[in-house]
Amino acid sequence: MWKTLLTICLSFFIWIGGASYLIPSYSNSAFSANVYSEEIEEVVDEFLTNIPRGYYGVKQADEIERLVEEENAQLIDVRQPLEYISGHILNAINIPLRDLVKKQDQIAKDRPVILYCSVGYRTAIGLEALRLLGYDNVMGYPGSVEGWKAAGKSLN
Repeated sequence: MWKTLLTICLSFFIWIGGASYLIPSYSNSAFSANVYSEEIEEVVDEFLTNIPRGYYGVKQADEIERLVEEENAQLIDVRQPLEYISGHILNAINIPLRDLVKKQDQIAKDRPVILYCSVGYRTAIGLEALRLLGYDNVMGYPGSVEGWKAAGKSLN
């Protein structure tokens, strides 16, 4: 139930322009929707407020380090190879988002798996794709690379 509600809510949030900074803007685009409603905002806020703590996400860089150290979590960078080469979290493997399904044999099923990217968009897509494929051990790090650096952590 939470998966479906989260997907619908996030899709709606993006549709109303709430995540416009994640989507390239196109002047004269038939896909733009400049709609704002306090009622919609209240519904989305209520939904997001009631999502259980830790649902699908690792919010802190220190928590990632703990999961890797104590639970042997697998870190997957879903960015493109050139982005990965330019700097990635220690011990992360690179499986670009477009290859997640093809390379699912490289994804652990018996321990926590944490996805991250550069801003969180690809992480969210990859997370939902893997959940739909039956992975119940997958989490995302919405802070992504920028959040990792902001937490004072270094990249390889």
